[in-house]
Order: sequence, then structure tokens, then C-alpha cells
Amino acid sequence: MDVQGNGRLFVTATGVPGARIQLYLNDTLIAPGSIGPDGRATFTIGRGIKPGQYQVRIDQVDPATGKVASRAAVPLSVPEPAQVAARETAEPAPLPAQSSARDHGGPDRAARDGAERDRPAASPPAAVSNPQMADMAEPNRVGAVYVPEISTARITRGDNLWRISQRTYGRGERYTVIYDANQNQIRDPDLIYPGQIFVLPNDKRG
Repeated sequence: MDVQGNGRLFVTATGVPGARIQLYLNDTLIAPGSIGPDGRATFTIGRGIKPGQYQVRIDQVDPATGKVASRAAVPLSVPEPAQVAARETAEPAPLPAQSSARDHGGPDRAARDGAERDRPAASPPAAVSNPQMADMAEPNRVGAVYVPEISTARITRGDNLWRISQRTYGRGERYTVIYDANQNQIRDPDLIYPGQIFVLPNDKRG
């Protein structure tokens, strides 16, 4: 999966037109949406995705009951900027298209392999994060959702939930907001570890 260096993330989902869906990041609700008439929905997070390990999840919700009807989840690993630069420097330039096709079994096989890579998953909702698949040219298209920014915290030595809550919400006792949103990573509120990435939801309690 891909995310841009400025922390911008694109997520595309496919499903039944009109279906209600919800985008989650590390079990934190980011935004609701719906599948457009063309069977696609796109979510754009403008910035805020820091290096680390995430899970991107899309739930399809039954409008009558509000319960989850189906679910798709994929891991997302965001490397450090220095690692991206080192990898790009080390990778050789791609071969010309004709040579690449010949070396991998001819143009027919190359085209077939490319089609298989681009084919969306069959079972809705299928979630894919890829800038090339997002409908960036049509931000107002039905099924397109734009989230300007999310807030995340990467845990460093000496951090605790109280201090993170104090910095984020201005009140240390709001640490329960962070705990509730990241329970898949936090077994004990007193035990968090350097390198963990927590999504920090808006504290609507004021």
C-alpha cells in the first residue's frame, strides 16, 4: 500500500452502490461514506499519517440496524522518510517496456499480470490504498470523502497516555479517549511502548 511523503493517504473501496460504509484507522473511526453509483467510494486523508504500522479497515453498515454487515481490513506500513529515500536511490531504473515484457514471458503475459494486479477484490467492501486508484480528479464525485487531517502520536521513551492527552486535549484525564480508540494496541493503559502509533480522535466531550 502507498501513502505520500506528506502523510496523505488515499483509500478506495468497492461495493454495492448506495451501501453505507465507514473508514477506520487502527480501529478509530475516521469518516463515514457511501458507495457511489459506479460501485466505488474513495477516502482521502489530506495529512497526518506518520511513519509506523497501521490497519486500514472499511465496514459496510446495515442502515436498518446499524450493525456491521461486512468488513475488509488491510495492513499499512508507512516507512520513515529516510528509508524511502534510501530505497529510491538503491533501486535501478526500470527496463524499457519491450524488454520488460520479453524478459517476463512476452507482452501477453505482461498485460495479463498487470490486469490481475489492478483487478479489485470481489467481495464488498474491498479496501485498497493507492493514489493511482483514488478519484483525485473528481473530489466532489458521489462516493468521494475528503478528511483534511488526522492526528496521530508516535510513542517515544518516557511517554504515557496522561501526557499525550495533556498535549492533545489540554487535560490529562482525557487519556481514556485515546485508550478507547486504540484498545487493539493497549492492553494496559499504564503500559505503552516506543514505536507504537496511536490515532488521536477528536474529544467531543469538551
